[in-house]
This record gives sequence, C-alpha cells and structure tokens, in this order.
Amino acid sequence: GGVAAYTLEYQQRVSFLQRGALKSLAKTDPLTGLYNRGAINQKLNHLVDYAYRENKTITLMLLDVDFFKPFNDHYGHIAGDKCLIQVANALSSHCKRPLDFAGRYGGEEFLIVWFDAKPTEVDQLASNVRNHIAAQKIPHNASKVAEILTFSAGIVSGTPAIPDAAQSLLQQADQCLYRAKDSGRNRILIQDLGDDHNLVSVIK
Repeated sequence: GGVAAYTLEYQQRVSFLQRGALKSLAKTDPLTGLYNRGAINQKLNHLVDYAYRENKTITLMLLDVDFFKPFNDHYGHIAGDKCLIQVANALSSHCKRPLDFAGRYGGEEFLIVWFDAKPTEVDQLASNVRNHIAAQKIPHNASKVAEILTFSAGIVSGTPAIPDAAQSLLQQADQCLYRAKDSGRNRILIQDLGDDHNLVSVIK
C-alpha cells in the first residue's frame, strides 16, 4: 500500500511538472527563451489596459538586427542562432522593473517593453540597449553599415488614451522601425504615442 501511494504521488508530481513545462514552452521562444509572439501579444494587451487604467506610461521598442540574412549566409546558421541568443540576453538584462519584459517577435525582430518609464528616461534606456549590444563586438563583415552587429529600432512612448491600444502601439512602433531602416539603419527613432509624424529624437 505504501509503495502504491508513493508511486501515485510520484506520477502526480511528474504530471504536474510536465504540464508546467508544456505551459512554459507555449509562452517562450525555444531558441532565446524570451516570450514568443503569442505571449507578447497577451502580455502587451494586459499591460496597455493596466497603463490606461492607472494613467501610466508604456515604452515599446521594436528592433530588427541589421542585415541578418547576410550574417547567416556569411557565418552560418549556428553562428546566427548564437547571435540571436546574445541579443536576447542583452535585452533581458535591461528589463529592470517588475512589469518590464522582452520578447522575440519573429526571426531577427525583437521587442522590449518598459512600464512606467519617465519621458526623460527613454533616450537613456534606448542608448543603454544600443551600447550593450555594440559592446559585445559581434563581427559582421557582411553588414553595409558597420563591421560589428548593429540593429535598427523604433520606440513609441506615452500613456494610452484608450484601453485597447496594444495593436496601434505595435503598428506605430513598426512604422517607426521602418523609417529607421529606410533612413540608413543602425539607429533608433523615438516617437510619442499617438503622434506618428514627429520624431522626438534619433539615436545613431
């Protein structure tokens, strides 16, 4: 009887751990360990609604590794995977507040969200990420803008005016990222939330 009870308890523990592992896998990118796109959308929706209710700011950086396909072609996919992991680790290290998070949006595109950052902090947050990745000096001889790995990014920051603003926040950041890439790459363009015409600043 004691053996049977132990066996049953052991099976229940294993089952519990397996369910937890599967649940975790469903939310994370298998390569980098960051949140995957589905988890990003879910967390962002909740966080934007919370920011709206509490009148807090959301700062979202959407970034794309510059010339990543040529990097893969030149150095190989194993080096490409290692590069993405290094970028992911750098982003994670800049999530200091309890509600900050980073995710892999797809391919070589990443996202980092800072909750309740002051407007005066945004430039510094962006520069910190840029300097951290530059300091790793990942060689990129196939790049057209630098000899080391760089990225382009769009940042949108502000207090949501409506509760369901997550998608419009992402779209504005994506447009800002496109402008950063179109204007020469290796730079960060920053806009106020809701103002998709005027740039607050450019970091390059």
